[in-house]
Parts: sequence; C-alpha cells; structure tokens
Amino acid sequence: LPACSIGCFSVGVLNVNNIRDMESDARTRQTVAIRLGERYAKIYQTVLIVLGWACMVTYCLLRFPDPWHWLFLLTLPLYVLHLRGVWRRSGRELDPMLPLLVLSTFAFGRAWLPGLSVVMGTSTGGGKLAGHLAVAGAYAIFGLNIVFCKDIANAALVSPIVLFTLRAIGASLLFWGLDLFRRPFAPREHVSGPDLLRIVAASALGLFIPQLTFLKAITISTSIDTAIMGTLSPIFTMFFAFFFVGEPITGKKAGGVALSFCAVLFLIFNSFHGESTGAAVTAPLGWALLLLNSLSFSLYLGLFRPLINRYSVVTFMKWMFLFSLLMSLPFSWNGMLTMDWSVIPGKVAWEIGYLIFFATFVAYFLIPFGQQRIRPTLVSLYNYLQPIIATFVSIWVGLDVLTWQKVLAIALIVAGVMLVNRSRAARS
Repeated sequence: LPACSIGCFSVGVLNVNNIRDMESDARTRQTVAIRLGERYAKIYQTVLIVLGWACMVTYCLLRFPDPWHWLFLLTLPLYVLHLRGVWRRSGRELDPMLPLLVLSTFAFGRAWLPGLSVVMGTSTGGGKLAGHLAVAGAYAIFGLNIVFCKDIANAALVSPIVLFTLRAIGASLLFWGLDLFRRPFAPREHVSGPDLLRIVAASALGLFIPQLTFLKAITISTSIDTAIMGTLSPIFTMFFAFFFVGEPITGKKAGGVALSFCAVLFLIFNSFHGESTGAAVTAPLGWALLLLNSLSFSLYLGLFRPLINRYSVVTFMKWMFLFSLLMSLPFSWNGMLTMDWSVIPGKVAWEIGYLIFFATFVAYFLIPFGQQRIRPTLVSLYNYLQPIIATFVSIWVGLDVLTWQKVLAIALIVAGVMLVNRSRAARS
C-alpha cells in the first residue's frame, strides 16, 4: 500500500506534465491526457492524489495505531494547493504544479519515515536498520538543504542569524506541540537539572554553532571548498568518539572511513566545474567557519550519545531547540524587528519553509533517533550522502552528467560505510 501511494503520486507528476503539454503533444503523439480531454484528465489527476492518500491512510489504520505514524498528514495542505492549481490553470500556467507535486511527494515520504523507523526500531532486530534509515533520511534532506540555503543566502534578504532564529522558533513550536500531542499516549519524562545543563552544551555544539557557522560560511565560500570541508566531519567524529565514549578505532573502521573520504573527494572533483553563484574565492573567515562547523557537530556526535539514550527524541529535541532559540535571540532580535518581511519573494519563502519543517524539525527528529541505535562514527559517515544528493540534483536539472567516475565514487562511498558497519566497534 505505501508503494502504491507513492506510485499514484509519481503517475500524477507525469499526468500533470501531459496536461500542460496537450497542445504540443497533439501534433506528434497520443497521451492519456489527450485521449481523456483536459477536464477528464484533471479528474484523473484528482483520483490519483486521493487514491494515493487513501492507500497510505488505510495502511496506517491497519498497522500503526500510534500517533507517530501519522506525521505525513502535515503534508496534506501541499496536495490541496496542488489540486487547486491544477483545476484553476491550463497550459504553461501549470508549470509550478510539477515541482510542487514532486516536493510534496518527497515531503510525504520523509514525514512518514519517522513512524516507520519507530516501528522497525521496536521490532526484534530492527533497531539498527531503523537507525540507518533514519540517519540516511536526515542527510538526504540535508543534501537538498545545501541548495536551498545557497539560494536564500544569494538573495541577501535574510541574515544568517535571523534565518537560524526562524528555524529555532519553528522547530521549538513543532517539538513542544508534538510533546503535548503525545502525552495521552506516552508517560511524561522529567529531565534532571544536571542533564538540562548538558543539553544546553549539546544545543550549542549540535545546533547553534554548526547551523550559524554554515549559514554564514556559504556566503563567503565556494561550493567546492564547502563540500571538501564537510568531508572532515566523520574523521573528527571517529577520534572524538574514541576519546569521549570509548568507541574503538579498528582497522575496518579506519579503512572504511578512509575509503569513503577518498571516494567523496573523487566525486566532488568530478562534479564541480565552476562557480555560478556565491563567492569566487573562499575567504579566510570562510575556512575558519567551515572548520568550526565540522569540529562542533563532530563533538556533539562524539560526546552526547549517552545523554541522548536517556530520553525520548521529542523530549531531548524540544529542550535542544528551546535553548538554541534563547542563545540566538540576543543576536537576532534587532534584525527580526527591523527586517522588511514583505520583500521576501514567494520562492525564498517556500525554501525557508522547507528549512524549518524538513531540514530542521524532521531531520533533527531522525538524527537523535539514529544516534540511539548506531555508533557516532556511522552516524557521521552518512554526511557523505550530501554530495551524492547534490550530484543527482545537478544531473536531474541538467547542470551535470552521469559518468563512470561518479558511479565508481558513489559505489566506493557505500562500500566504505558498509565496511565501518561490519567493524567490531559497530557491532559492540
């Protein structure tokens, strides 16, 4: 049923494309939209969307009574906007409806993943697989996040500190709201005073410093330098986890990290052909911020796994984002009050919305969920998904081509992750 649901939405993308191109297609080929006519093709589109939702709702009613598995309902307004646009537009006016349905389907799947991970994590032997799926999903979201952050930074309308505060406000409201929603279904958790102080430190290292340094660094750094510096995080995490939580550095682990590190560099140098946006040369401050970004998040992954294991993801993250919001407000308050919000274009507003909901709320739900189930070095290794996602996005939009070098690099990255996963440290 979940596969049928995504299948219906995928066919919907093709159908909207055919409705848009009915006039030009009529001269060369016969499509389903031409055979049905515009009105019935739009009815068919409505049936596809409704049937896709019916499949997922039916599956969750049969299998998942827990409220976690219904997070995908949050994406319903996107589908309503899509169908509204389909019925009100024709021809080339339907162009925005194609990416809207693609992003809505991606959001639908990502929002359903936390519930699936919870089920797999509670089943016998499923915890580790659930951890891998959760972290992979989070870093896939981060891969698209790089593209959107670059667009927002180049628009020069929202400062990095204001953008971080917006993300912290949105995530705080969502996590605290989710905590209230789940109280009838789960016991209330009390966080001790010493642990609250530890969460403050975790918030600084895992949220405030990494996000702020990244949002500032991408405005004064080239894309290739940003990508290269991002490859250092798993190496830092491996050593921090060794020193702070006693995770051993075995031959397989070191070899897997080295293999993935070399492969991702090979992928980067075979994927970047020039700068079209952003800085032409990385400033010294950009190098410093990118290094601080990698060090800070690696410390978070290496230090705080024992703390994360004591509490549920929602309890831990609601305090994390509340403290990060309090850290940012003294620096962003004036900018938020003086900023002219009316000049933000619709595209940038949608990208900010993606950052708040998916790259902040959903992704930071998935990462601690994965941290509770797999070792810090493995969590950090999924950082190498980001250049892979960026490469596929570039190929999809026509800015790059698929070559044997890219296929080889991606295969080696996966091989490195598998080697680390099979190491004695990962199994212990």
